[in-house]
Amino acid sequence: MAKKTKNKRETEKERMEREERLVRKREKKRARNLAKKAAAEAAEMAKKVGGKKIEEFDVDALSPDIFEDPSLWWEEFNKFNWACELELFYATFEKAGTEEFWEKLEPFEAVIEVLHRSTIAKRVEDGVKLLETLKEQRPKQYMEYFQYYDCDLLYYYAPRNEDERIDELIGHFEKDPSRDVDKLFEVLDILRIYGMADGLDRLGTVSYHRFKCSDKIVPDGDDELQHLAIFCSIRKYVASPDYGTKEAEEEFHRELEARDFWRYGTEEEADNKLQTMVLALRGETGGDLQRNDFLISDDRCEDNVFLLGMAFVRYLYTEKSIEWVTGDLFRELVLDYFARVSAQSEPEVEFYFSFSKEYLDKYLLGFFGFLTFNDAKGMAVLKAMEYFTSFLHERDIYDDQELKDVKRTMQEFKKPLEKMYEKKSWKYGFMEMWE
Repeated sequence: MAKKTKNKRETEKERMEREERLVRKREKKRARNLAKKAAAEAAEMAKKVGGKKIEEFDVDALSPDIFEDPSLWWEEFNKFNWACELELFYATFEKAGTEEFWEKLEPFEAVIEVLHRSTIAKRVEDGVKLLETLKEQRPKQYMEYFQYYDCDLLYYYAPRNEDERIDELIGHFEKDPSRDVDKLFEVLDILRIYGMADGLDRLGTVSYHRFKCSDKIVPDGDDELQHLAIFCSIRKYVASPDYGTKEAEEEFHRELEARDFWRYGTEEEADNKLQTMVLALRGETGGDLQRNDFLISDDRCEDNVFLLGMAFVRYLYTEKSIEWVTGDLFRELVLDYFARVSAQSEPEVEFYFSFSKEYLDKYLLGFFGFLTFNDAKGMAVLKAMEYFTSFLHERDIYDDQELKDVKRTMQEFKKPLEKMYEKKSWKYGFMEMWE
């Protein structure tokens, strides 16, 4: 029996216009979320211009009243440089024990400021220690804004393979994925970037089931969560030593059913897509694709692009030792870029994977705006593009000159990204994994 079908597939131009409308809608929400942080940073700049900060901290010189009156505490806090602000926090943990004080204090802005300034001072460990102390001693205040704190901790712990701490952070979002959808997707991106497939499977699947009938997430977000849940299931199956056995296949299909794989489209369409994904990830199909298979006028171009994308994920796993879920992120990034390029290309441009330096610039800028949480994902774009174009060249889909042109462009874009990396190396530890 045929499953429920979606409405007619929208064109690429319609999809991009819809996404732009959604971005504008999200900007208002993000602006509200970041207003406090922006105000704090603006105040900090004013302080730097207007006066010198106190650089020595003497807890004995502080009036006991500041640990009872939040307004006095803030007056004191604003006098200090960041190191003294940190000491003030530890004194406050020790001396201010009432819940009423902490509720009125609302320390979020101060915590974020100290963390931010610790990263500028190249002492992010001090900021992380503050977050951990807040989580341990004032859990109520920590959990009130856990989505912000947890993201920063995850950036710090992920490259250090702190599995227990990472599991704890994932657990917070599992219990309350709807607290902040933007931060949820940021966490999912971090898990994909670092190849943390088990954590991604857990959080992606829980979040999908929480949101699939909810109006708290846009349709594209629902689709992305479902894709993550389904891809994690496929990954487990194709990499399993029991692949192909009756028991493994039955368990695989039970998982897919639970994740609504056959929710949209006909059963035949879904089965064909599944077969393509599994066989391509196993390396059993997709190896004979040629340049002429990617002419935009070809009716099978879209199907061939999908097949090649899955073959690319396998290539990354087998040739570059990149985890499946990270490879899937790379696939998503490069195919999204080329889809946008092809949608805006002149009619005479026939080749789907035509490279555009101008549009790469626009594409990258979309990850680094003030109101986005996608900067880590943006840092991965060039590496994904580097691997993908080399992959195309190895398959004779790109010729030598095309690859040379892409590499020259990539070198130009690497310079500004390297400057960003220097400023936030604590956050972009994954870059070293891919060198």
